[in-house]
Amino acid sequence: MRQTRARVQKVPLDIFQAHQVVTDWRTLPGPIRHQTAELLAQLFRVHQQRLFSATGKNKELRDE
Repeated sequence: MRQTRARVQKVPLDIFQAHQVVTDWRTLPGPIRHQTAELLAQLFRVHQQRLFSATGKNKELRDE
């Protein structure tokens, strides 16, 4: 006996649509730029620490 497969509808992805306008970094208020820079630095430090711990290099990292 022949079985029929249910057809799956293909949904188009929105990956090729135009991007929204990005706010220029220089137009942001100073406190927002400062906080963003601090958060990015923290993110990079955590990422670097995780990379070192995954490779077995457990030395303390300093950014000063």
